[in-house]
Amino acid sequence: MSSIPTCGVCYTEVHPVDKPAKRIVCGHVFCTECITRLIFQMRPCPLKCRSGARLRFRDTRTLHFSIVPTTERDDRKAVADVVKAVASELQHLESSAEENSKRIKTLGHRVTNQLSTLSRFSPIHRSGLANQKDVMQKIWNAERLLQAEVEREKTLLGELEAAQQKFLELSQACGSVKYGPSESLDFLAAHPSTTQSSPAYSNHRSLTDPRLELQQIRYDHLARPFIRPLKLEFAGRPKIPIVPNDGNHRYVYKGIFNSTPYDLLECPTNALFLRQEAQMHDWVNRVRHLKQLHDDANFLLCCQSVEKDLTSSLDRLFQWKIEIYFEQHVSPEKNSVSPLPTVETTRYLQIYDYDGGDPLYNRLILPGILLVLVLHLVFNGSRGLCEVVLALLHDQLDGLQGLVTDQRLEHLQRILPNTIKGALGVFEFDPVVRRFVVCSQCYAIVPKTEDSPILCQYKETPASPPCSAKLTRTDHATTGMETRRPIKEYLHQDFREWLGRFLCRPDIEEMLDSRKTTSRQRKAALSQANVTVHDILESKGLQEFSWPDGKAFYDCPDNEFRLFFALSGDGFNPLFNREAKQTVTSTGLYLFCLNLPLEERQKPENVYLAGVIPGPDKPSGTQINHYISLIVDDFLPFWNTGVRYTRTWKRPTGALCRTAIVPVLADALGVRQLCGYGSVTSTFFCTFCWLPLSNVENFNKSSWPQRDLETHRFWAEQWKEADSVTRERLVEDHGIRHTPLLRLPYFDPPKYSIVDTMHNFFTGILQRHCRNIWGMDIEVEDGNGEFPPGSSPPLQPSLYAMREARKALQLGDVAALTKSRKDALWYLCLDLDRRRGRNKKDLIRELLRWRKAQGPFITDPRWEDTETAEETAAPFDPLFRTYQSTLPVTSLPSQTGPQLGGAIGYSADATPLTSSSFKNLFLPRRDAAVPPQVLVTRSNHGVSVKTKKHARPNTAVLGSVILKAVGDDMQKTMVPRWISPAPIRAGQKKHGKLSADQWRVFCGIHLAVTLIRLWGRQPEDSRWYKMLINFLDLVKAVEIGSMLVTSRNHIDEYETLMTRYLVTMKSLYKEARVVPNHHLALHTADFLDYRGPSPETHDLTIIHPEGSGSRLNDLLRPTAPALSNVKKRQSKQSTPLSAEEVAKLTALLSSEQELQTPQASSEARLLNPVSSSLHSFKLRGITYRPFSRSPRDSNVLIGSGSEYRPAQLEKIFLHRREVAGEEVREEIFCKIRFLQALPLTIVEQDWFRQFGSIGGSLWSTECEHEFLMIRPESIICHFARTRLEEVDTGFGRPTFHVLPLDRLRTQIERTGPPMKDDAFEDVAGSEDEDDQDQMDID
Repeated sequence: MSSIPTCGVCYTEVHPVDKPAKRIVCGHVFCTECITRLIFQMRPCPLKCRSGARLRFRDTRTLHFSIVPTTERDDRKAVADVVKAVASELQHLESSAEENSKRIKTLGHRVTNQLSTLSRFSPIHRSGLANQKDVMQKIWNAERLLQAEVEREKTLLGELEAAQQKFLELSQACGSVKYGPSESLDFLAAHPSTTQSSPAYSNHRSLTDPRLELQQIRYDHLARPFIRPLKLEFAGRPKIPIVPNDGNHRYVYKGIFNSTPYDLLECPTNALFLRQEAQMHDWVNRVRHLKQLHDDANFLLCCQSVEKDLTSSLDRLFQWKIEIYFEQHVSPEKNSVSPLPTVETTRYLQIYDYDGGDPLYNRLILPGILLVLVLHLVFNGSRGLCEVVLALLHDQLDGLQGLVTDQRLEHLQRILPNTIKGALGVFEFDPVVRRFVVCSQCYAIVPKTEDSPILCQYKETPASPPCSAKLTRTDHATTGMETRRPIKEYLHQDFREWLGRFLCRPDIEEMLDSRKTTSRQRKAALSQANVTVHDILESKGLQEFSWPDGKAFYDCPDNEFRLFFALSGDGFNPLFNREAKQTVTSTGLYLFCLNLPLEERQKPENVYLAGVIPGPDKPSGTQINHYISLIVDDFLPFWNTGVRYTRTWKRPTGALCRTAIVPVLADALGVRQLCGYGSVTSTFFCTFCWLPLSNVENFNKSSWPQRDLETHRFWAEQWKEADSVTRERLVEDHGIRHTPLLRLPYFDPPKYSIVDTMHNFFTGILQRHCRNIWGMDIEVEDGNGEFPPGSSPPLQPSLYAMREARKALQLGDVAALTKSRKDALWYLCLDLDRRRGRNKKDLIRELLRWRKAQGPFITDPRWEDTETAEETAAPFDPLFRTYQSTLPVTSLPSQTGPQLGGAIGYSADATPLTSSSFKNLFLPRRDAAVPPQVLVTRSNHGVSVKTKKHARPNTAVLGSVILKAVGDDMQKTMVPRWISPAPIRAGQKKHGKLSADQWRVFCGIHLAVTLIRLWGRQPEDSRWYKMLINFLDLVKAVEIGSMLVTSRNHIDEYETLMTRYLVTMKSLYKEARVVPNHHLALHTADFLDYRGPSPETHDLTIIHPEGSGSRLNDLLRPTAPALSNVKKRQSKQSTPLSAEEVAKLTALLSSEQELQTPQASSEARLLNPVSSSLHSFKLRGITYRPFSRSPRDSNVLIGSGSEYRPAQLEKIFLHRREVAGEEVREEIFCKIRFLQALPLTIVEQDWFRQFGSIGGSLWSTECEHEFLMIRPESIICHFARTRLEEVDTGFGRPTFHVLPLDRLRTQIERTGPPMKDDAFEDVAGSEDEDDQDQMDID
């Protein structure tokens, strides 16, 4: 027996070369061939081991040792065989690789040829495929119509055959009847009164089969000719004639023959027409009677079809009567005028009809429907729950059987819906909208119909090619067949229907009528010199808005409405992303009714949402015109003829309404899009004047050329008729394009375009001052704001460029300065400590102003040499001081800056330069060391010095120290509830951007208090104090410009403060950019003068067009009138007044000379000691609460004007008492305690008071022991209260800082005459037209 092991399967001796062996998972060893065979046969180990799993290649392992002894000869042979096999395989692989490379090259050529062929034919294929889909869709529609006609024909043939058979079977049964079918119909037409009384006719109907009779009615109706008469005699004239061919007024069958308002006389002229109408009525009544005889589904469908045809014929006769009436009774002159549109609004009043109409409906049906709607819409009740409640209501109606008639009970059961969908449809919650298909590329819209095009056919100009973008996509998932659905869809809400529903709501007409009365009373007072305007409706612009004949638009009779609407549009992120760089944007177009009070104007239920343009991108300035055209189409009838509404809440006979879009209120981008202006960066960036962008730093308003309507309309029409290339040139040259708003005859873009305060002030100027001018980052150190955050100077110019610019400035050569390099001019301004604007023109202007102030120069001969031998020998000397040496030396605070007493130094060369100092400034210094950043190169003009951009210190004015101090003060500040609190982490990146209200509170309250505390006691000539005064000028101007009242004093003070802020800003921050927001801020004074207080628009990100939720607010709103100026919230508990409170109240009334008897007995008799405690009351739109309910809303100011005292509101109560001449008088009174005043020595040191109302004042933290009783009208406003510790003030005691929050202040502190910006007057006359053109080149 051999000692060499064998395989357990084939029993062959294994060999490491000839027959190698391998080990499997279970540990058994077999030869490689057997293991491979077992794996392919998917068999387990053949030795029946525990592992019964089938073998796999990954389960085999090669043995690491030889189990068979081999000789050296066997090893050499094995190595030789392996080498030979590897060489053979390598040769085979090389030949295969060469062959594959040839094949790949050949295939590459073929693929290239095929791709080129496909690229040539792919457009044709796509176009053909689109045409094929269109043709297939048309074929499918035609086949569907054909199939319907075939089925109808089959039905008619079957009915005809059945009728013939029935006629033969029943011919003998009908032989005894006196009147035949045709004779009976003629008899009924001539004698309609005998329809139900004739026995012969009754026997005829009883003997005739209903199917046969229905068929006979159909045939007679088809065979009967309808002749339109030439003349008719009407019984009377309707009060409100219906316009012919008006789709909103169709004939409604009521079962009454010859009904009003177009009833005819019984005369020979009307005989034929009345006979036709009587025949139609008889057939309709007979068909309705036949429907009750059979319950067969097919028969009922036939009856409905015949009834529909008969009703259509009656509608045709009704339309003929309307047309003939207008031909006979309306003169041609009246016919030429546009007809008066009429909107039926009775359906909008049924949800409020609690008292009139059917009492059972009001007491049973209406509350039940409201209950179901509240469950579904407010509490999110399921559909099943709502339908169970409706079923229970139906069971309650069944309990009325026997109490009401069966017909009445059937009517109630029919009007009570069975499903939630029916309940929603009772009150017509869904708005009336029109649907449009939107192009995803050009934003063009087409009405959504079954025949909507597949590709966009819009052309930007008549000569432009069509857009050809896909409008629809194919959907197979919904119906299982190929269905085209729009890619984007736009819903436009009908303005007529929205306004009709708006006027049918309770309290709306009360507010509109009261505003109309108030406006008439104040119209005479508006002519005074310094009248206070409380709203835009009282402004000069709206009061002077008139018809073409000169009559005031707002003056109208009581039964007519004249409404002003402000158009606004803004983009929002529908995904509620708070990041500044949002990627998804939808654009909303909405209008505010300016006739409403300010507190009601921006409520979602009072805002007309025209539509939301789908995202994810914003439409351009021309693309948004598609959607503005829809709004203009809705508003044109309101201006031309007006729209009549049949009924409103207060006017059962209806009212005429006229509207106008005045003004357009949006941010800078929105105003330009809506009113047809160019972009903010265009040459003529301003929408109110022709100031070019290169002169944006010009703050001298007298030099601004104003825009006018005629010029605007001229260039807009030129743009409308031009091609694409010409349009771009016109927008670039004039900044004007066409907008559909110009179709409104009264629209004046220069007057009616207003940038609202929210965008221009809060998110514009305030945010720019904090972030871009000062810098705002809690992670960096504090600085003095001399250089903008994150800025770097330009590269240093060459030696030759600096020398030429220096010589041009010395000689005052404007042409040479214009030809100089911008970087050379920038460094000249830097060394002269002049303003360094962003434009070359601004740099030249600053240098010329400095040159003019120096007087004539004595020319130095040494300056005329362009290059000396010493300069050539020292090529490494820079022309002037390096960047590091030119920076002013500033001693920054080590920890907390000036608030801790650190010395803040600011060294600036403020001494005027003489000729010698000017020469020494610019001559190269021989001892100057070469900075390591300088790279020296050789140019045609000598030495050229190039440097890298120097890194300025990364500091910010609002750095870690200031922002930490602001955050600490914010935690100790108490503001009322109506103020949106600013975030404590403002300045941190993780917080994100701030909203407009947060910027207002952050800058106007928290930042102002903290900076006055830190910088207010610095020397007046220090930079910190100047920065504080400049910032407070901005805050004061913003507060005045955004007040809810305005006057001539307000406007003058605003213009003074804003001009002073801008002029001082240019001198304090030499490199701060002046942007269009600063220019528009000066135009705000014109807005306040012409438009009154600017109505603010807040972020209306999600406003559904009269959705179910917002409409439900109208159902649940009480209709009782509110108090005129003070609204109260009363508790159920009555509390008695103490004796001291009664005495204080008696003293108050005695001081008003109401109580004539001072005896205590009389006072006790007149004053009731019992009162009702109130949780709150509302005064001038602001809610006040006692300290026990809300400490934030209990901080009030008492007094008048600038003289005020802070107090704490402790109690609000409603008191009733008897007054002579009246039964009972009910009034609200307040119990207050004043804050204790500080000692006079501390008051004299209060540095907050020197900054006026924006600075506030310091008061004690304790209240006085004695309280007072006041009326609510004595309250001025709330105040913001900040607790300051001893370390903050240095007074040795904690204090309260009181900052008034009065937005209705009528008295304004004047700060003196406005500062004049002479930056553009000093250089006047030094530039001619050629130089002006050259200076625009950068």
